[in-house]
Amino acid sequence: MLLRNIERQNQMLEEKTNQPNNVLSPTFSCFDDSLEFIDYVACEYPQDDLSMLTLVHGIFTGDDQKPHTHAWVEDSSTETAIFAGILRGTKMYMFARLSDYYDKYKFTETKRYTVQEALRANLASGHFGPWEAKYAALCGNGERTVVGSGEMRCGTIGPLPKKEVKQ
Repeated sequence: MLLRNIERQNQMLEEKTNQPNNVLSPTFSCFDDSLEFIDYVACEYPQDDLSMLTLVHGIFTGDDQKPHTHAWVEDSSTETAIFAGILRGTKMYMFARLSDYYDKYKFTETKRYTVQEALRANLASGHFGPWEAKYAALCGNGERTVVGSGEMRCGTIGPLPKKEVKQ
C-alpha cells in the first residue's frame, strides 16, 4: 500500500508538471531521510508488519574516485530500495529495483539494520546515523551534524496505542 501511494504521488507530479519525472537531486541528508521514512511508516501504518523493511548504510566510490557513504531503506516484500531526493524543488521519497540501485552505486560495503536495531541505535546515539565510526568518517568530512532533536516522531516501533475516540 505504501509503495502504491509513492507511485501515485510521482504520477501526480508528472501530470502536474507535464514533464517526465526523471531529474532527481540528492538531499545530502540520506541518513536522516531513511530513518524518518521508517518512522513515517510506523506512525502512519501501525498495523503493518515492518519486518520487511531494512535500513541500510553503504560505502561506494564516487565519480571523484573517493569513498562516500549513503543510506536507504530496502523493502524485501517488493525488492525495492526507497530513498529521498529533490524533484522539481520538492523533497520526496522514490523507489528503485534493488538490482538497479546496487548496479548504479556498486557498493563496496553495507551495514544492515532491522527496524528495531535502527531504533535502538537512534535512541542510544541521539542522531540518525551513521552509527559506526568507519561510516561516520566518510560522512561530511567526519563531522556529524544532528538535525533536529535526533528523536523519531513516534519514538517506538511496533503496535502504537489505540487513540481514544470521544463521543
